[in-house]
Amino acid sequence: MTGVTDVYLTAANQKDTIWEIFSDKYVDATEFSYTVEVSVSGAGFTDEPVSWKSSQPVTVPLPSGRVKYINPLKVALPPTPSDKVDVINAYVNAYPPA
Repeated sequence: MTGVTDVYLTAANQKDTIWEIFSDKYVDATEFSYTVEVSVSGAGFTDEPVSWKSSQPVTVPLPSGRVKYINPLKVALPPTPSDKVDVINAYVNAYPPA
């Protein structure tokens, strides 16, 4: 792959993005990198979301040829900001049980 292509995976575009990744578009790619952004919203309407992301991209090598699967790939959440742990825990605990 000669250039950098940003691909943003969201709940809304998940199916299209996965199709794009496994298409011939990236047949010559030797690696990819990703960052993870997390947002936690409280149960209350006025609760301000807490957001944070990876401090730097994570690079993953790819096998040569077409990308058919990346096995195994576990994506870890970035470390929670220490000054926001209590707020996030309060948000999680405020949700009623399912």
